[in-house]
Amino acid sequence: MESAHSMGFNTIFLNPVFQSGFSGSLYSIKDHLKIDQRFLKGRGPKQNTDPLKKFIQAAHKKGLKVLVDLVINHTAIDSPLLKKHPSWFLFEGKEPVHPGAFDGDNWVEWGDLAQVDNRDSGDKKGLYEYWGKVIDFYQELGFDGFRADAAYQIPVELWSFLIARARKKNPGSVFLAETLGCEIDDVLEITRCGFDYTFNSVKYWDYREPWSLEQLHQQLIYLKDVSTVGFPESHDTARLYAEAGEDLNRVKAKLLNVFFWSEGMMIPSGFESCARKRLSVVETAPQDQEPVNQDLSDYLKKLLELKRQYRIFSEDSYIESVIPDDGNNVLALLKISRSREERALFLLNTDFSSYERIFFKDLARAFKMKGTPIDLSLEYPMDLIPAEFEYHLRPGQVKLLYMTGKAGILRRFSELKTKTAE
Repeated sequence: MESAHSMGFNTIFLNPVFQSGFSGSLYSIKDHLKIDQRFLKGRGPKQNTDPLKKFIQAAHKKGLKVLVDLVINHTAIDSPLLKKHPSWFLFEGKEPVHPGAFDGDNWVEWGDLAQVDNRDSGDKKGLYEYWGKVIDFYQELGFDGFRADAAYQIPVELWSFLIARARKKNPGSVFLAETLGCEIDDVLEITRCGFDYTFNSVKYWDYREPWSLEQLHQQLIYLKDVSTVGFPESHDTARLYAEAGEDLNRVKAKLLNVFFWSEGMMIPSGFESCARKRLSVVETAPQDQEPVNQDLSDYLKKLLELKRQYRIFSEDSYIESVIPDDGNNVLALLKISRSREERALFLLNTDFSSYERIFFKDLARAFKMKGTPIDLSLEYPMDLIPAEFEYHLRPGQVKLLYMTGKAGILRRFSELKTKTAE
């Protein structure tokens, strides 16, 4: 909590902390209404939620919201609910259905899970009321919102019921939908229930294929009131530092791309110290914490300061490719704020072993705006940006240039006066 607060994050997100089944997986929940004893070690057999409540209260005192995973697509195979309410689950013959997913071309089935029949249960009223009690319990603990695990597999009817219930008690409840890999029509249907955010796939972008920009443009057209959260790594991926071959330039390039692209950034604990060992929802324990390999804490702090200072970096808005007059290995992206008053250029040398020259005969044409740009790059910033722009990017280096119009300056000055008066 202390490190998250010191870096400038405004939210802590917890994976499930509720009683697991025999496999020990955090996502194989045996009882949604009990805290897993692993998180209450040394406090005796009697269930005691005070430690978790105190943690959330301490976070709130520091101005941090706390979110938790909401896992309602399945339960642990050894959940008592399976025997007590079999009509809540899917069966093939007498055997409960195990959910799964494709890993490339291979179907992976999770034998420790039982698929809940949220869509066609014979006792939908009872099932939905149970999930409502789960929401109530999480809010009583103090949680401010939820990441909806496998949101795309849950019917809209249930999401509408749960989101309305949560916001009746806490109108500010935040809901994030896990929709990675979904078609835009599916995402559109889900987000109409009242979700605030979805997760984008920019982490997987190779800086070349057009799909990432296409997804963004679809989102901006069809999901105008929903923003995205990006991530450089997650509990479902390898650690980026290891994946990048411990090349810090590759790590920073991916992080900066997430920063540039998304309103929100989800940064797993350990990323700031360049942890190598992949997270496991079954095996990872506090003793697995690694020593600091590379310290990115200050780097992350500065990025979050930029998000707070410049509105364009704290919103999802239009991004397009820009073709420089020279720079074959340079990814050049122009971001235009929703107000159209701010512009930012993202220039990445995608060659991580050699320098690359980038040249714009007229930088204003790249910005599609007249004005004087400034260099917001965290490393090697330039004091003066010439109209005829030439620069030799270091291997994997990102240069972040920013420009605003007169209207943008006046708006921010007006906001400043308002805040000062308050």
